[in-house]
Amino acid sequence: MSTIMDKLKLLSLAPELIKKRSFAIYALTNMCNARCEHCSIWATKEKTFPALKDAEFAIDQLNKIGVFGLMLGGGEPLLHPDIYEIIKYAKSKKMHVSIVTNGKALNEEVIKKLKISGINSVGISIDHYDANIMNKIRGIPNLLEHTIENLKILNKYQIKTVSSTAITRHNYMEIEKILSFIFEIGFKEATFQLPTKSTKSSYEIGSDSKILHFTNDELIPIAEELIKLKKKYRIFNSYEGLSEVIRFLKGEPARFFCRAGYKFFYIDWNNNIWRCQMSDECYGNINNLKSLKFSPKKCDKCRKIGERESSVYYNGLKSLIPISRAILNELKG
Repeated sequence: MSTIMDKLKLLSLAPELIKKRSFAIYALTNMCNARCEHCSIWATKEKTFPALKDAEFAIDQLNKIGVFGLMLGGGEPLLHPDIYEIIKYAKSKKMHVSIVTNGKALNEEVIKKLKISGINSVGISIDHYDANIMNKIRGIPNLLEHTIENLKILNKYQIKTVSSTAITRHNYMEIEKILSFIFEIGFKEATFQLPTKSTKSSYEIGSDSKILHFTNDELIPIAEELIKLKKKYRIFNSYEGLSEVIRFLKGEPARFFCRAGYKFFYIDWNNNIWRCQMSDECYGNINNLKSLKFSPKKCDKCRKIGERESSVYYNGLKSLIPISRAILNELKG
């Protein structure tokens, strides 16, 4: 955050997190300009995205159910022809808006428009410090070099940047080297995702690539390493969220049950609203919001860090410590 006032605004997050259905991932399109080894969404044959009026209507409906945090994703969200208008509209509803991109579409003109639209943060995929490995993973020539140049521009426009690293066979042995590189080139924060595969919802991520094949016993020390590295690096993944993943991998009971479908949601490019990106439970189209019934469910079926991370903030009194830690972390940053 750039000013003391911006940081103090974070204090309002505590009551928001406790009382509201506060977070939504809105996948604006299934179009993608990458060919990632660990994702198959780019292979979807029918490419689509919601028209501007439909995206604005979806934001209106999300606003009605108390969503104040909106992450725009895809596919590649920067391929949506009305991306800046969508961001502006969400900001007009007092939402905190972030976007996650592979970085290929970034340039100074795009970054300037993102700044004008009011974007709160930009997440960019970073898989390795070695350009050859990074570019191979994403299927985009010169991607790492391009990202480094655009990070300088993002920082010039004072837009918060967050790295997003997918753990694969290419990088799981070099996490600290990657973290050091991430902050060296100008990122403000880092996030990590364990290997994930889903074809249950409309969000088709994962493939049969060997780079995603890990046993639970292999993943446990990775999560444990991330917890240790939090003392040295600004890693967004919380202690509680990573600990939940470890408990799941060990077959132990969850302390913070998943609140997907009640406190946060996944909306796809057809404006269908799902319990989460990993679930086959579709509530229906958000156009029929009045007829949709959202309900809490004690789910403990997957290891996806995003859902685990979000859930630690929505478990009543148990959540006071992680909420306090998150706010203090931002204030220190």
